[in-house]
Amino acid sequence: MERVTVVRRQEELGRAELVEVRALLDDAFADDPLSEDDWQHCQGGRHVLTREDGRLVAYAAVVERVMLLDGVPLAVGYVEGVGVRRSHHRRGLGGTVMAPIEALAGGDLAALALSTSDEGLPFYLARGWRPWPGRTYVDTSAAPHRRPQLLRTPDEDESLLVWPHGPFADVGPDSELACRARSGDDW
Repeated sequence: MERVTVVRRQEELGRAELVEVRALLDDAFADDPLSEDDWQHCQGGRHVLTREDGRLVAYAAVVERVMLLDGVPLAVGYVEGVGVRRSHHRRGLGGTVMAPIEALAGGDLAALALSTSDEGLPFYLARGWRPWPGRTYVDTSAAPHRRPQLLRTPDEDESLLVWPHGPFADVGPDSELACRARSGDDW
């Protein structure tokens, strides 16, 4: 068996490859179907694709989002659409697609964050991700250049994880992180 993992920018993916990715995510999330908003959140940024014998078996995306960390703008790589074909679970493929994303921290992206389900939490914690220790908000202002209008999102506090490097290495319970509002799930 030949396993190949590649990292590609959005503009390097062809239409056929995007269709293949969507099919993989539909399979991976069959119990909780991927919405169109969720799919759109995967677009842009970088994509990690793992193939076994030419067949796409795992995928993850990281998309740059400007967030406010204690009021200061920060380029955060937000991880989206981490999925493994159901027939290929428990083979280390989740880690295979996450490793290249984690390696981006401190390079083009100052920090990394993601929102996870209860089922995904043990996987990320075992990789070294940490629960966000502070408070989360959504910036509902209409334009990036306007004064932030922050709406508290306490339900997201427990599902948000950060890669504990760079700006997220020293965050604590008084830290605040805000993302911009978007269609579908803000976080």
